[in-house]
Amino acid sequence: MVYRACITNQKGGTGKTTVAVNVAGALAARGWKVLLIDLDPQGYATEAAGLADAYDASPPTLHTILLGEDTDGLADLVRTGNEFDVIPSNSDLVANNTETQLKQATAGEQRLSRALDGLEAATDYDVILIDCPPGLGALTDNALLATQRVIIPAETKTTSMRALELLSDQMDSLERFFDVDIQPVALVAN
Repeated sequence: MVYRACITNQKGGTGKTTVAVNVAGALAARGWKVLLIDLDPQGYATEAAGLADAYDASPPTLHTILLGEDTDGLADLVRTGNEFDVIPSNSDLVANNTETQLKQATAGEQRLSRALDGLEAATDYDVILIDCPPGLGALTDNALLATQRVIIPAETKTTSMRALELLSDQMDSLERFFDVDIQPVALVAN
């Protein structure tokens, strides 16, 4: 079974991408087959993995998967990064964010989970990590539901407490609505 985890915190600047890329790299260096999904529309994990050109690629993209237009095509998006495989972010996630949010809110909160199930059946990854955007919303909800495990980077400031409370509330809501159990597996103090 593939171990899935997302890296998220609703507050920006907490080191989500840094943690995601470094955990992916560390696991790959230890011989694990790792896939990092850059779900952040800013695309910094894509760039950090040496795939900046993929950010402006033409469809199909991660965005088309999330809209349900190509739910079986996730494996086609995998690119080889510096040390591990990556499903890159794409500018479509920014340009069409409202469309994505509306479609996700009506029927797609578990679309990424279903796509990952298909990907796992066709590949041999040991670990799938998802770098989330700053903020709570459809993209983060998809990651939380797809992994049901979360690594939470947080600044060591009192202002970070509110962000952690909001994330906890969001996870509680998702657990109740979707009847799942989302487990925090690590809190990384930055």
